[in-house]
Amino acid sequence: MCGYKLFKIGEPCIYKGILSLILFIIGSCATLSAQRLTVATNLVGYANFGTINGEIGLGISQHFSLYAQAKFNPFIYKEGSDAQFQNKQLSLSAGCRYWFWHTWAGWFLMGQAGYSKYNTGGILSDESLVGDAYGVTLGGGYALMLTKRLNIDFGLGIMGGITDYMRYSCPKCGKLEERDKRLFVAPNNILIQLSYMF
Repeated sequence: MCGYKLFKIGEPCIYKGILSLILFIIGSCATLSAQRLTVATNLVGYANFGTINGEIGLGISQHFSLYAQAKFNPFIYKEGSDAQFQNKQLSLSAGCRYWFWHTWAGWFLMGQAGYSKYNTGGILSDESLVGDAYGVTLGGGYALMLTKRLNIDFGLGIMGGITDYMRYSCPKCGKLEERDKRLFVAPNNILIQLSYMF
């Protein structure tokens, strides 16, 4: 774990994910019309140890929208001390929302596929987990219109998938305790999100 980076330079899966997200954004911008595009940020993400996050959404009909999300947390707190902790991650996901009334307003259901590279430790225990997670999230929520162009979205999802991880005895250069691949189910997409519509 000594010298472990959030992701290693040259890992093709990271570049493919980032490139796919950029191409999605560029492709979305080419076919825009009034209030079909949104940009958003999840306030809950910042409460998760400063996780920087963003979402871009594209309305494709009255009841359906597509979206892509990115989350990034490079921060280590109390680095080098016995109290060191971190919740580092790079997460990319893409999905679809079904809106019961109209796109960007009212109740919605969501489904998405995602990937996350993580390095978390020292928060609830002295142990540290480093790994990759892949999975599918299903959930729902409600979008409250604040103005003609500004919404606040509330939502919650459950993710199921597989994680390939290493468990260390502590967050800083700990002894490798376990290496495994497991199925998991966990809360995901906990949203209190500000969305701006173009």
